[in-house]
Amino acid sequence: MDFDTTGAFYRAAHLGLRVLDGRGVRRRFGAEADGRWQQFRGDMTNADRLDLLIKDAATIAPLAFAPRDVFALPGLSTEDPFGTQWPGARPGLGGALFREDTDAPADAVAAFDAAVTLWGQRLDAFDAATLPRILPSTRLVVGGLAALRAVVAHFAAHRGSLDLADQVLLVADRPVERQLFGLATVFLATPGKARAVTPEVDVVKVRAMGVARLDARVISDDASPAVRASIDALADALAS
Repeated sequence: MDFDTTGAFYRAAHLGLRVLDGRGVRRRFGAEADGRWQQFRGDMTNADRLDLLIKDAATIAPLAFAPRDVFALPGLSTEDPFGTQWPGARPGLGGALFREDTDAPADAVAAFDAAVTLWGQRLDAFDAATLPRILPSTRLVVGGLAALRAVVAHFAAHRGSLDLADQVLLVADRPVERQLFGLATVFLATPGKARAVTPEVDVVKVRAMGVARLDARVISDDASPAVRASIDALADALAS
């Protein structure tokens, strides 16, 4: 990991925090929050403050906020989202993020697209008409950033009847897809926790995550061969 990659993580996590801030009673940003921090901070820096907020949010949406889940860091417990090897934010980034005063997008798809930009990614074309019929009972396995975006947009359009965290399993070999999937559940105010696996996963582990069947697969051209092979294997093993 380098500061470019961790910087993208922090910027996207900050966006997610601002979305949460717009819904909650307890404010994480603004003059009142700044005042509480000044009373509490001691020798801590703005980078420490950002990590504390992210660690708190990781308890409700680990795939959005926990480096352990986003970067698939081995050997860390659920109580330790960072680990001792995590490099943290580059100097000055924490302060810069706390000085931002722009509101986060209220629309879930706009927020997702903003997070894509923060990661420096470009979305490939994906024909949403190729999506399978998705009912509340449908269980999907998804691979590729463009496919993920199409699925998120579909679930946003059917918000209230479809549940992204409950119905979708993501297979990803990059941290960007994992964090964006986790953030999508935050943007959609999905109560459950997003489920993502690396291509090396086996069907036993997937079943242990509560995925009993997979009804359809959604894969975009930007998915790697390893992701495609894993999705095909899982979908065949867990076919309804």
